Amino acid sequence: DAILIASGNRLARRLTVPGSELQGVYWGLDFLKFVKKGEKAPIGQKVCVIGGGNVAVDAAMSARRLGAQDVRIVCLEKPDEMPAYPWEIAQAVEEGIAVENNWGAEAVHGAEGRVAGIVCVRCVCVFDREGRFNPRYDSSVTRRFDADTVIFAVGQAPDTDFIDVGGVCTGKEGLIDVDDGLTTGAPGIFAAGEAVTGPSSIIHAIAQGRKAAM
Repeated sequence: DAILIASGNRLARRLTVPGSELQGVYWGLDFLKFVKKGEKAPIGQKVCVIGGGNVAVDAAMSARRLGAQDVRIVCLEKPDEMPAYPWEIAQAVEEGIAVENNWGAEAVHGAEGRVAGIVCVRCVCVFDREGRFNPRYDSSVTRRFDADTVIFAVGQAPDTDFIDVGGVCTGKEGLIDVDDGLTTGAPGIFAAGEAVTGPSSIIHAIAQGRKAAM
């Protein structure tokens, strides 16, 4: 009589960065799935991970343990703004991973179809006055990081391709639209968790599931 969609954020969010189609570019969750399955992703010795969250830190540490000699986390945020857990960042630094703050990816450079480096632009502010994510850049300040592997770990996104029913709508960033009762526009179809909110926590997803059940 009713269906609850709680399919989470199983996809790696994509960025439209020039050069992202080059060989040697990976996306955070996809890369970690390779590692989790025991499949050795063909990475080089110089790895740049773009992103400041836990997925980015996990990807950087995984690359390090796969044998990469030079691993860098390149992110928009200042050290105290990074969304990754502080203890996880500290662990990455202890393992020899460098953290480059206040840089945003501008373009991936390549040679003969493979990654050769990434050019970044200075990020002067990540959030606006209301605390919303709205990065601003100083385009006159750029920096190139040499790399043979670039891993983009800039967030997660829902997979809603399996939904084929009128009235179930997606809005910003592909998230499922619901009302206060977690109902969609289709009778009997509810949605909850990260498919609705975006990346959050297990306890928030459980709370939404209970609310939808009631």
